[in-house]
Amino acid sequence: MFAQRKGLPLTTQKDVTGAMWTATVTVGEFRASARWMPGTGVSWKHLRHLACAAFVEQHQQAMESAATTAATTDAAQQDYTAYALACIVPTLTIKEVDALPEPLPNMVAVDTEGRNPPRLAQLCVDGNTVYLLDLQKTTVLASFQRLMADVQVMKIVCDLAAEASALPGIIVRNAWDIQALALKLKLKLKLKLGKGDRPSLVSIVGALFGVALNKDKYIHAGGWRARPLTPEQRAYAAADAYLTYVCYQELSIPGSVNLSL
Repeated sequence: MFAQRKGLPLTTQKDVTGAMWTATVTVGEFRASARWMPGTGVSWKHLRHLACAAFVEQHQQAMESAATTAATTDAAQQDYTAYALACIVPTLTIKEVDALPEPLPNMVAVDTEGRNPPRLAQLCVDGNTVYLLDLQKTTVLASFQRLMADVQVMKIVCDLAAEASALPGIIVRNAWDIQALALKLKLKLKLKLGKGDRPSLVSIVGALFGVALNKDKYIHAGGWRARPLTPEQRAYAAADAYLTYVCYQELSIPGSVNLSL
């Protein structure tokens, strides 16, 4: 759960004695809580994460129990999307636009969905707003190409090689790869990688903030051509760009991001 961000569906309260605090996440029909009191050996700052973790687990169990055997596999892969819907989307402004508004920011986190060619670009500009660009529109694609080639705007990506290969014919200038930054801090972050492996976005998030997520391959792999986007697709796409942004901030200035855990 992301702490101290406007619009977060989380409340905290203390009991009448003032010795115990409770954090509660409520989204729709789902509700989960976590409790904290001094002397338990658990840090106060972990309270919100515990509530969020309980919520995601409850949401996951509900989906699995309601699904058929054939659908259970898909439901079991919803961790990342469920977390995004509950904990990220309520904190963000998500806009579908044809181009970034002027003036252009100095830095933008970039991710894309769909391959050969990419169908959607997600741009997080300030940790509060994510813009979605439909790259299937010729004018939008041209605007995205100009942004990626603009040397005055720093682009933050995860796995620059993969992103560049997914953008044939698009020149990428002034790009920083959080994957490369994480590799430099591999030992400090305690990344568990095999020989030649490179950290994924979810593994970097886990190493930096302790949030264990499983990416939903079903949403990742298909359906990005269809419009309108589903709420799950919007959440998944926005989360990718947002997490890339906050990971860069934390890698650059440790302790600068309060990703409540």
